[in-house]
Amino acid sequence: MRRHLSVCAALCLALGSAIGAPSTSYSQQAVFPERNITIALGGPAGGVLDFNARLLARHLGSHIPGSPNINVTYMPGAGGKTLAAHTFANAPKNGAWIAAVFASALTDPQFNPREKANYDPQKFIFLGSSSRDIPVCIARKDSKFPESEIILGITAPGGQSADLAILARGLGPLKIKLIPGYTGGQQLSLALERGEVQSICSSWAVYKVRYPGLEKGEQPYRILFQADPGDPELTRTGVPSLSAFLQNPADVEAARLFLAQYQFSSPYLLPPGTDPVRVEILRKAFDETLSDGDFLRDAEKVGAAVSLMTGADMQLAVDALYRAQPDTIARVRQAMAKGAP
Repeated sequence: MRRHLSVCAALCLALGSAIGAPSTSYSQQAVFPERNITIALGGPAGGVLDFNARLLARHLGSHIPGSPNINVTYMPGAGGKTLAAHTFANAPKNGAWIAAVFASALTDPQFNPREKANYDPQKFIFLGSSSRDIPVCIARKDSKFPESEIILGITAPGGQSADLAILARGLGPLKIKLIPGYTGGQQLSLALERGEVQSICSSWAVYKVRYPGLEKGEQPYRILFQADPGDPELTRTGVPSLSAFLQNPADVEAARLFLAQYQFSSPYLLPPGTDPVRVEILRKAFDETLSDGDFLRDAEKVGAAVSLMTGADMQLAVDALYRAQPDTIARVRQAMAKGAP
């Protein structure tokens, strides 16, 4: 398993870490004071957040001194923003509350000026992210994209099933007609199979399990494009990144900035002001869990793609998104508004 550092994080390293190391180190023999730790999910039961968090919860406690109980609870709403707001203002700061949100809950306040978030994403303390996603758009083989307009089904904006398509439509010369109103990935897949739409988008991690051999042409669908920077496996098979269709360098920069959020697609965070010693304990436990052999074997059994981004690296990556050039941010906002159905 490789440790992951996004392009934005790398650019931001020169600016220094956004969170200092705690002044007091914990003893290896110290017992974590809280006997119960809650992982709160910003999405419903049965979704991708639930899938990833329950896998983490089964192993995280054994890497925390004293082996506390790890409980999973739910606070869905507004694409994870309801949980983010609660964590920011009301959650305990003793290390007993960990929030799992969609990456868009951290980036929408920057890229969607209509979102009036009552929290500051840069002030959260990040444990890290357990996965990295590359969104892709696929289509029926009888479609004529990019020469002709393609009919693409989407869910509500704010997720992988919508945002890559909206960005592509808003930035580039691509001919895309969006059909909104689908409730989730299963419904989109059925719509594609029935011919209601010609194209849909989601995570490559999802599609390579749902449609085995898709990248080899062994399905009745083909991959139209992938999000930058691209998945090495797909790039080797000739799948283009979105930037390959963009003619303006400013548009390429805007696309890469927006898509950088998928480098931390399963973020875990703590409230601002959480005790720094407990932050150190939890970050160490998170890193150890994602490298643990039992955890990785469980992940392989259920088809979960694991890619560690540490809390420190994620702090840098989020800061970098908020320190981007104003012109690039404005171009992202313009494209998302223009591309929306």
